[in-house]
Amino acid sequence: MHAGAWFCPHNFSPSAPALPRSGSVQPCASANRAYALSLSFHVMRKWRIAKIVTVVLLLLCVATCLLWARSYRWCDYVSRVTNATEPGGGHHYDVRGISSENGRLTLYASHNAGAMYMRSVQHSDSQGPSSDDIRRMLHPEPKDMRPVLSFDSRPADPPAYRDVGWQQAEARTDLGILRWSRSSSRHTGGLDTSGHIDFSYWFLAVVTGLMPVWRCSSCITMRFSQRAQARVAELGRSAE
Repeated sequence: MHAGAWFCPHNFSPSAPALPRSGSVQPCASANRAYALSLSFHVMRKWRIAKIVTVVLLLLCVATCLLWARSYRWCDYVSRVTNATEPGGGHHYDVRGISSENGRLTLYASHNAGAMYMRSVQHSDSQGPSSDDIRRMLHPEPKDMRPVLSFDSRPADPPAYRDVGWQQAEARTDLGILRWSRSSSRHTGGLDTSGHIDFSYWFLAVVTGLMPVWRCSSCITMRFSQRAQARVAELGRSAE
């Protein structure tokens, strides 16, 4: 620095010209105070963001554990079904969804050729589909082509039947924390395909609960450290 220049770390630049020393240091003090306020604002904002993320992850961890316990008794799934018309006049529908069963969260997708998904079709006990149902299957209405979002639950499969689909899959990979499978079947209407990705609930619980546990342990450690420092300071004052 040049002689006679005062230094303010907030606006210092090596290429900036030296400023003459004035009779008051108020400008530098004000700049340093503004810099400290800005720094504390950024620190508090990051702390609040980390706190919000921790709370969200804690809620997700609790929800994961609840679904984990429920999955052994009930199968819950959310699916979205989309009907489509092929250029040749045929129909097919695609299903995308998430299911929870047997300690796993599953993402699945399937393609069903030569058929349509019609949720409103009603079958009688003694007869098959009515004439109106057959007409709608052959000549679907615009409302039948709209995507259908559904949520449903049913009792979980017995333990002996829980992995039948996995065992019968054409291709499958098991990595412990997740597994992947794919299967297909051909019939007169075309080729049906399906794919599944299963995530173990214990892995999801560990991932969502790791940060909340670390944050809680850090807060407890910091609290004990502050109490220990205060105790040491009190003992030092009493010794004097």
